[in-house]
Amino acid sequence: MRAIILLFAIVGTSAPAAEQRIDCPKEIKRDTIEIKRAPAGWTPFYLHEFEPGLPLNGAGLMWGPPSTMTMSKPSWSGEIHGKEVVVWAELGGKASGEKWMACYYGDHQQNDAILSRRIDDGVTECTVTYAKKRGAGIAILCK
Repeated sequence: MRAIILLFAIVGTSAPAAEQRIDCPKEIKRDTIEIKRAPAGWTPFYLHEFEPGLPLNGAGLMWGPPSTMTMSKPSWSGEIHGKEVVVWAELGGKASGEKWMACYYGDHQQNDAILSRRIDDGVTECTVTYAKKRGAGIAILCK
């Protein structure tokens, strides 16, 4: 009796990442910001506790969690149809595998606070599109 062996080789079995829309919160309420550890003998008070929230002012890609502060340089940025567009492409080659989208918050284009979210390891491109009027919204699409 003859045995027939079928061998299937599947190359590149990881499925491409589905489109992932990321919605940064529009602001961080200032009353949620606190000083956790003041130096001994000091009493903390956050001066802006009773003011409106820190507005969203930008977004960007990071390699690894926010504590690493490893910001990724965009592949391209420019204007399309009157909107500012920033693109990170060819994201498949980083050894860490961890990709994070960072949302930047602060007054007067200062990055006083960052909220970050890990994105799918299979993502190979992210695009951030700013509304015509700065501060009017940010659209983030990763795929």
